[in-house]
Amino acid sequence: MRHYHGKENVFSRNVLTLMTGSSLAQAIPIAISPLLTRIYSPQDFGLFAVFIAVVALFSAMAGGRYEMAVLLPDSDEDALNLLALAALLVTGVSIVLLLLIALFGAQVSALAPESGLDVWLYWVPPAVFLTAFFNLMTAYGNRRGDYTLIAQATVLKSIILAAVQIGLGVMKSGAFGLIAGQIVSNFAATVRMIMRGVDLKSVDRVSWPSMKRLALSHANFPKYQVPHVFLNTFSSQLPVYVFSTFFTASIVGLYALGTRVVFGPAMIISASMAKVFNAEAAALRNTRGDVHALALNLARKSALVLAGPFALFVLFAPELFSLVFGEVWREAGVYTQLLSPWLFMVFIVSMIAYIPNLYGRQRTALRIEIVYSLLRLASLGAGALYGDVYLALTLFSASGVVMLTFNLFWMLHLTKGAQ
Repeated sequence: MRHYHGKENVFSRNVLTLMTGSSLAQAIPIAISPLLTRIYSPQDFGLFAVFIAVVALFSAMAGGRYEMAVLLPDSDEDALNLLALAALLVTGVSIVLLLLIALFGAQVSALAPESGLDVWLYWVPPAVFLTAFFNLMTAYGNRRGDYTLIAQATVLKSIILAAVQIGLGVMKSGAFGLIAGQIVSNFAATVRMIMRGVDLKSVDRVSWPSMKRLALSHANFPKYQVPHVFLNTFSSQLPVYVFSTFFTASIVGLYALGTRVVFGPAMIISASMAKVFNAEAAALRNTRGDVHALALNLARKSALVLAGPFALFVLFAPELFSLVFGEVWREAGVYTQLLSPWLFMVFIVSMIAYIPNLYGRQRTALRIEIVYSLLRLASLGAGALYGDVYLALTLFSASGVVMLTFNLFWMLHLTKGAQ
C-alpha cells in the first residue's frame, strides 16, 4: 500500500518547485501594483476586472473540463488523447465566441454601457483561447511531473505581463494596456509550454476513435464539471458583474485591486499545492493509499500558515492600501477587510477541490455549488437593492465562509470513508 508519509519529501519538493516559480511570478505584478495604481485609474482597473471575469468564465469551460481528467488514465497515450480532445474543444468554443460577438456584439454592449464592453469585447475570444490552452498545458505538465517547466512558464508570463502593462500604461493607453498585457503574456507562456512540454512526434498517437472513447468514458466531466465550474466561476465573479451593472466601474476597480493583492499571494501557495496534491492524490487513490491523511495534513498546515497574514488584513487593510497604493485606493482596503474571511476559506478549500473528481462525486459537488451560487446572488442582490456595497460584500463574504466550511468537511469525509 502506498502511504502519504512515504512520499512527503517528494511532495514537498514538487510544491517548493512550483511555489518558487509561482512566488516570483506573483511577486512581479504585486511589486508593480503601486506603480500601476498611479498610471491607471480605478475605472481602468474596473474595466479590466470585467474583461477578466468574462474571460475566466468561458476559458474555465472551453475544454469541457477534460483537462481535469488528464491525471486519471494509467496510459500516457490516453492522457495525450484527452489533451487533444480538450484542445479541439477550446478551439471550437473560441471560434463560436468570435462569431457570436461579430453578430450580436453591439446588442450585448448596449446591455451594460458602464462596463465598457464595446472597448474590449472582440479581445475576449483570443484571450479565452490562450487562457484555456495555458490551463490545458499546465494540467498535462502536471501529469508528466514537469513542475520546473510549469514554474518557468508562469514566471515568463508574469514578466511579460508587467512589461506590457507598464509600457502601455506610460503611453496613457487606459484599460487597453491592462488587457493587452494579459493577452500577450498568455500567448508567450502557452507557446513555451507547447514547445517544451509536448513531443511533436507523439502526435501520431492521437486518433479520433481514442478521443471518442475517452470522451464517453469521462463524460461526467463535461456533464457535471462544466456546469459546476460555470457556477463556481460565475458566482465567484458575481461582485464584478453586479457592481459593474448597479454601481460604477470605479467600485469594480477598487474591489478588483483588493482581491488581487490578497488573493494573488495566497493563491501562489494554494495553486502550487493543489497541482501536486491532485497528482499525488490520484496516485494514492489508484493504489488504495491514504488520501485522507494527505488532504487533512495539507489543510491543517495551510490554515496555520495563513492565519496570521489574513488577521493583519482584517485589522489594518485600509491603512496598508493607503500607504502602498495611494490615498485614492484606501476604500479598496475596506473591501479587503470585509472579504478576508472568505478569501481565507477559498485558499484552504481550493487546494483539495479535486477530491470530488477523484471519487466520482461530481453530481453532489454540483448541487453544493448551486446552493452556494444562490446564496452569493442573494447576498449581492440585497446589497444592490439597498445601494450599499458594504452590505453586499459583508453578506457575500459570510455566505462564502459558511458554504466553504461545509464543503471542506464534506470533502475530507469523502476521503476518510473511502479508505
